[in-house]
Amino acid sequence: LFLYNKIKTFDKYNEYGINPTEIDIKKCVKYVACVWDNITQSTIENCWLKADILPKDDENEIDIGANTQIYSTHMKELEKVQALIDELNFENQINAKEFIHYDDSEITIEMYSNKEILKAVLPNNQEKEIEEPLDPLPSVTHNEIIESYEKVILYLE
Repeated sequence: LFLYNKIKTFDKYNEYGINPTEIDIKKCVKYVACVWDNITQSTIENCWLKADILPKDDENEIDIGANTQIYSTHMKELEKVQALIDELNFENQINAKEFIHYDDSEITIEMYSNKEILKAVLPNNQEKEIEEPLDPLPSVTHNEIIESYEKVILYLE
């Protein structure tokens, strides 16, 4: 629509010598609103595909191949670890997965209570509440709102 109007304006200028009118922000917003109603879902999808925002179908195959490669690498590493464990000749054999995840259930650090955290952070180990002064928002009258709104409209035109 915008391009159509630009071509029409150019033709009028060439035929009749009529200068094109300037487009302000308000007109531009109206053009965009009008054009947006004419855009289809397929147009948006095509734009996203062209901008490489949406994944292509062959990317899913690449992801599957990458996941398979990661899994096979992981399995090879597990086999190497298992071979090393087997060389140790333990009486109680453990498999590689159990060995790797042995301490997953262990808590490695102690959780501090809120009081302990406050003691460490606050000076002189005193728990003080820090209050920020709350400034109330100034009241705005209806007339002030209307005047400001009119200024915005004048600015946009």
